[in-house]
Amino acid sequence: MANIVISRIQHRRGRRENLPQPLLPAEVALTSDTAQAWIGQDPTLAVASVNVYSDKLESTAQSIIDNNLVESKFDADFNAGTFATMVLELKGNATVTLVDDDILWDNTFRGVILTINVDVAGTGFNIGDSVIATSATGSGFVATVDGLTGGAGTGIASIDITSGGINYQYTNTTFTVAGGSGETLSVAIDDIHGSTVHIAADPNIDVDNTVAQIVTEVAGLSAPVTNRLISSAAYVGTFTNNSMVVNNHTEAANVASLINRVNSSTPGEITGLTYTNLNIEITGGTDAGAVILPYEAGYYFEGLIMAGNALKALHVTTQAVTFASGVASEAYANDVSIAEQIYDLQKNGVSFGSVTFAIGANVGTVTIGASTTFAKGDRLEIFGPASPDGTLDQISITLTGTITV
Repeated sequence: MANIVISRIQHRRGRRENLPQPLLPAEVALTSDTAQAWIGQDPTLAVASVNVYSDKLESTAQSIIDNNLVESKFDADFNAGTFATMVLELKGNATVTLVDDDILWDNTFRGVILTINVDVAGTGFNIGDSVIATSATGSGFVATVDGLTGGAGTGIASIDITSGGINYQYTNTTFTVAGGSGETLSVAIDDIHGSTVHIAADPNIDVDNTVAQIVTEVAGLSAPVTNRLISSAAYVGTFTNNSMVVNNHTEAANVASLINRVNSSTPGEITGLTYTNLNIEITGGTDAGAVILPYEAGYYFEGLIMAGNALKALHVTTQAVTFASGVASEAYANDVSIAEQIYDLQKNGVSFGSVTFAIGANVGTVTIGASTTFAKGDRLEIFGPASPDGTLDQISITLTGTITV
């Protein structure tokens, strides 16, 4: 007679505050105190974001973002040893009261160009001339001349950076400026944002734990730290529909952890943040099961544009889609232009962003002015340049957004 063995499979279970961050892909967990079930998502498919639990207050999380977090930016040479020195000195500081869990390092390399040095002003330039960055690693940089050494047609005095791009390194980045000649521009190591440290500023722990005071104390740390420091200021971020998209998953983890630490002194109003949408809530609470997923709208059009403001693409959304400011979208033209070309992105006839191709550049820069949500049936339209140069051609644009399902 065959032996029959009946096995019982039990999944992770416990209080929601102890929910693993993140669950592994397809890992299931039950938070027994809130009667919610969760399943882990593949991190390669998840948007890096900080999410408020569906039964908690977004306003609480936003208030902490606005008032209780410090972001210190460092150059590429900031390392584990420098971070250890920073933590040790802040923990021993006589003014503020901080512990290890209040100071978190996101060592993800940003490569964002923050400033450019004008070494040689050159001649023949005008306000608005495009600055082009050439790099073996970076992309997305957009800048223009915004100051001259004299009147029109003189040298470059200053540069206005619209987008610092990503993954630039000071060792392999060079610049040219359309319009004049003889200029020399450069970046040093401290002109490019490397990694970031986030710090909780909780006055409930110590009245001196304010954003302004912690910024002051960071600026007063020893040379190993301040030599690598670029800037220190209040963290900037905005929750929309209970979610805040951030640079990467490590930043999401750090920010969620620090928000929860600051708010933990308020009984009954723990913000309950998961640090990404890797943990998908599938039962329980208001709007249970809601999860933010990536959404891409791709367009390709070819043929030289001769008429100004020509409609080049039209897309009608079938569900709610949000295109957030600062989220990486991409654009590429096979045939480059001889003049700057700007495509207008419109929602139902109203501009919400643009795609800019600099002179001689294959890669375009997508700019979303403010987070914009399309409802079912809304129109996303792309219009050509107001003054087409008749050379830019074979254009691909991919807009990156999110949907909630």
